[in-house]
Amino acid sequence: MSGRTLAHEDFTEAAAVWPEPENGRLFCSVPWLSAFRGRMEGAHHWFLASEQGCAPEPAVAAMGTVVDEVEPTEAKNIRTLLTSPCPSMRTLRRLNLDRLDALASHSPPWGAWAPSLVVTYPGFECLVARSPSARQGDVDVLVRTILDQAVASGWRTVAFLFVPTSERELHASLLSAGLIPFYNATSSVLSLPDGGYEEYLASLGRKQRADARRLTRLAAELGWTFADGGLDETSLDAMVRMRLDERRKHGRRVDRTHESMVFETMREHFADRVSVTMASDADGPAGFSLYLAAEPGTEHAWTQGVRGDLRQSRDMYLACTYYQAIERAYERAVCRIDFGHGAEDTKRQRGCEPALLTGYVWSLDRRVREYVERVSQEVFHDGLS
Repeated sequence: MSGRTLAHEDFTEAAAVWPEPENGRLFCSVPWLSAFRGRMEGAHHWFLASEQGCAPEPAVAAMGTVVDEVEPTEAKNIRTLLTSPCPSMRTLRRLNLDRLDALASHSPPWGAWAPSLVVTYPGFECLVARSPSARQGDVDVLVRTILDQAVASGWRTVAFLFVPTSERELHASLLSAGLIPFYNATSSVLSLPDGGYEEYLASLGRKQRADARRLTRLAAELGWTFADGGLDETSLDAMVRMRLDERRKHGRRVDRTHESMVFETMREHFADRVSVTMASDADGPAGFSLYLAAEPGTEHAWTQGVRGDLRQSRDMYLACTYYQAIERAYERAVCRIDFGHGAEDTKRQRGCEPALLTGYVWSLDRRVREYVERVSQEVFHDGLS
C-alpha cells in the first residue's frame, strides 16, 4: 500500500507533525497526550500516515503502547478482556458468561499474546487524530502501517480498544485489514432534552422522578448545598481527599501523589475545559463531580468522590454526580454527557443510553487468532446484553 508513513518512539518528534484533531477532540490532541500519556503503561509509539506520498503533513495519526513482560491493568489487557467478564466495563448475559467461562480455560498463555501493542488513548477511547482533509484511504494506510510495524518489531498481538461507533472509517479499515471484532465495553451516554432540566426530569420513569424529589428534600433537611466548584488550591485538596476516600471504600489502591498530580495537571492545562459540581454540609466539602469538555457540546464524567464519613454517601453520589450536575450542564449549553463505563443500571435509570465500544484484535500467533475468533463468535456475537 503506497503513501507516506511515519512511526516514532519519541513523542516530541511525533508532536511536531501531529494532525490538529477535527472538531476540537481532546483525547487525541497533543496537549492531552503531553499531559497524560504517562497513564498508559508500556513503551509508547506514535504512528502517522497519509495516502498521498507527496502530502506535506500526515493526515491521520494514532498512539500505541507496547506491553511485554508484565500484564497491564484490566482496561488495557487484551487477554483479560477476552477471558474475563470485566463487569466494570460491560454487562454480559448469563449464557454469554457461561460460554466465556468455558472458553477461557483454552486461552493461550500471556506469552502467546505478548509483546502486545494496544492502540487507544488516555481517556479510553480509540480515535484517529485527523486533519479536516483526511479520507478513508488515509485511515487504511495508518492501519496498514501499524500492522507492518508489528510484523517488523515482533509484536505478537495488536489490539485497537474502545473504538466508538462514530469512528466509522476506522471500523471499516480494521475490518478490511482482517482484524477480529469483539464487544469491548459499554459507555452510558445521556442526550439532554432541549427543554431544560424540568423536561429532563419529565423524561425519566416515575420512580426516578420521585427519587430526584426525595434527594431534593433530603438535601434541604441535612443542609447540603451545591455550587459550581473551581480548581483553586483549597478545592483541589478537598477533591483529592474525597477521591482517596472513594478508592478506600471500594478497596482500590490509594496513592495521594498520583491523585494530586491528576488534579494539578487538569488545573494547569485544561482548566477551561473542566466543570465541577461541589457539595458541602456543616462539616465542609462533602462530595464532588468533575466533568471534562472533550469536544464541543459533549462532556465526560471524568471523576467523582464523596467524603468518607458521610452516612448518606449513596444519596450524595446520586445527587452530586447526576441530578445537580445535569441541571448545571444546561447552563453550559451541553447537549450530551458521557458517563463512561460501569454502573449501567444506575445510569440507564437516569436517562442514559448504552453506547457500544468495540475492540479489534490482530495476532501473529495462530492459537491466539483461533481463540479470539471463537470468543467473538460464541460470546460476543450478539453485542450488547
